[in-house]
Amino acid sequence: MRDRIKRTLFILMRLYHNQAGNALPIAAAATIPFVAITGMLLISTVGI
Repeated sequence: MRDRIKRTLFILMRLYHNQAGNALPIAAAATIPFVAITGMLLISTVGI
């Protein structure tokens, strides 16, 4: 799971580096599910 998140972040950063103008909306759209996944991981880890 963590590897998948790292790979997604790496791909996003590479996209941003290659074509900053086009990748900005993609990165903005990808932040929402990323935050949701991180929140779910934190909640499952803490056990709330």
